[in-house]
Amino acid sequence: MKKRGYSFEYWYYIFIGLIADFSSQLEAASKSYKLALELVNSKKIPDTGYEALLNLGIVEMNNNDLEEAIKLFYKAYDVETSPYYRSTCLNNIGQMYAFTIY
Repeated sequence: MKKRGYSFEYWYYIFIGLIADFSSQLEAASKSYKLALELVNSKKIPDTGYEALLNLGIVEMNNNDLEEAIKLFYKAYDVETSPYYRSTCLNNIGQMYAFTIY
C-alpha cells in the first residue's frame, strides 16, 4: 500500500482545486485535481492521491455525472487505509446510489 507523502506540488494542486471548487468553478477544480493525480501516477511523489480522487469525485457529483463520481469514490476507498477516511468514501458512494434510485 502506498504511503502518503508531503509533496508541495501535489498539495498546491489540491488547494487550488478546492478554491476553484468552492467558487463553483468546477472545470478549473477538475483540471487541478487531475494535475495532482498525474503527479501521483507518474510516481514522482510518494502519495496515494486519495484527496485528489475524493475531491474529483465530488466535482463529478456536482456535474451530475454520478457514475463517474462512484468510480472515483471507489478508487479513493481503495488507496486509503484509514477507516475514518474510507468511511467518507462509503458515505459518498451511498449518496450516489441513493440519487440514482430516487
